Amino acid sequence: MRRPIATLLVALTTSGCFGAVSTSRSYYVLGSDPATRPPEPSIKGTVRVQNLDADAAYEKFQLVVRKNPYELHYSDLHVWAVKPNQMISDIIARTLLETGAFEDVFRNLGDRKPTFTLGGDLNAVEIYDSDDLWYAHLALSLRLTRFEDGAQLWQMSYDQRKLVATRTHAQAVRALSELLSAAVRQAYIELRAKGLEVYDGEAAPIIREPAQPSSDQDTVDPDEPIFVPEAVPQ
Repeated sequence: MRRPIATLLVALTTSGCFGAVSTSRSYYVLGSDPATRPPEPSIKGTVRVQNLDADAAYEKFQLVVRKNPYELHYSDLHVWAVKPNQMISDIIARTLLETGAFEDVFRNLGDRKPTFTLGGDLNAVEIYDSDDLWYAHLALSLRLTRFEDGAQLWQMSYDQRKLVATRTHAQAVRALSELLSAAVRQAYIELRAKGLEVYDGEAAPIIREPAQPSSDQDTVDPDEPIFVPEAVPQ
């Protein structure tokens, strides 16, 4: 009896090894549009970009697929290469540096003392699955504070969805990247319109009338790349 049992165990083990279907994970990163740095910064002073505080549901590496307001799924085979709150903060910092929004932009505090601190909250970075259609959904808020005393100088909220052309995770990440580009572009335009200048090492806002859109380029469109608007008149 021992030999047949041993033979059966070997057969089961062998079939398990050779019959298993291997599955590999796909790793994703958000993209950003290239920008041209102007000769002079738009805002005098430096800024440190902190990691956005993420809602608990979006602190994981897995992509979030939401079916309804009460049900969501985590995809084990489709994951972020970097946690989304850190990745989005990196992209915001890089884009603000490339567009010359500030004299300098950095992520780590170290020995440098910034003029401003930019932080905020990541409220949603997910895919809406409505069975026949997919939507990319990005929601975040940003706050600019003065480093010396923590006084809040500016804030912005962004919450938009975008139809995913083809229902694949890669296309969904592309749509999320386009939404993020639109959000950063909106932040850039608003920060420049705010008119922050530095006096004796401190930042003081210059009060101006809200900027009125003068052309189509002032309208935030997730399909358009980041661009550098003309300087705001002093």
